Amino acid sequence: MRIGVTRFALGLSGRWPLSSRDRRPVPHDSRTLHRWARMADTSLWPVVVGGLLTGLFALGGIGVGLVGTARREAALERREARKRWADKFEELVAAVYEYDHWLDSSDRERDASGFVQTRNTVSPFAKVQSISSVYFPQFSELIGMLDFATHEYIVWIYASPKLGPGYVEASAPYMRAREELLDALKNFAHAEFQ
Repeated sequence: MRIGVTRFALGLSGRWPLSSRDRRPVPHDSRTLHRWARMADTSLWPVVVGGLLTGLFALGGIGVGLVGTARREAALERREARKRWADKFEELVAAVYEYDHWLDSSDRERDASGFVQTRNTVSPFAKVQSISSVYFPQFSELIGMLDFATHEYIVWIYASPKLGPGYVEASAPYMRAREELLDALKNFAHAEFQ
């Protein structure tokens, strides 16, 4: 067992006393104890520093992961909100055209005597107003002008027995208000979505 063991490993006396409990070498004099403590103390510094650096880098990695995840989630949320906003804008434009079609079809629904038949369908203008008020309040004034012009046009539709004279004069304010609104929507779409 003592073959190949150096004098340094055995201590100054050349003996290597072992404790009975864990069979580790136990220093037996104060000089050996001091050297033993100094050797143990200096040999643990790299382990302690390495452990601290590892912990620091692990915390940094966790922090970067959390920040990166939060930024990614915020970007996805913004993208989804923008997509929903674009979808609502598309619904608004479609509702304006749907309203125009609804008005045109009311012109054609006359009976044999020439009077307009009442319909049970709801005007799509409520959809135009609701989308505008929630998502695009900047168009409220133009939509209000369209509503006012439409009322005059609808009064003419129900009052006139046929689509003859007076149609151009009655529909002109509605057409002008509709074109102003559609132009504003088109300019907005070019500025915001392209």
